[in-house]
Amino acid sequence: MGARVTVNYPGGKSFAENNGGGGGENASQGSQPLHFGIGTASSATVTVTWPSGTVDVVSAVPANSSIKVIEGSPR
Repeated sequence: MGARVTVNYPGGKSFAENNGGGGGENASQGSQPLHFGIGTASSATVTVTWPSGTVDVVSAVPANSSIKVIEGSPR
C-alpha cells in the first residue's frame, strides 16, 4: 500500500498509486491489482516507488501480461 507505479511505453506514460483499494477503503486490507493500458505498444517499463523509498524497475514487460513486484527483489 502506498506504492506509486509508473508505466512508460512508446508514445506514453501513466501512473497510479496503490492505496489498498478493495472496497470500503476505511480499514480495508485488500489490495487490488493495478491495470494499465499501453495502446498498441508491445511492451513497457514498470517503475515501482515504495513508501520506504526503494525503487524497483522491471523492463520489457510484454503487453497483455500480469506481473507481481515484491519490494527489493532481484530481477
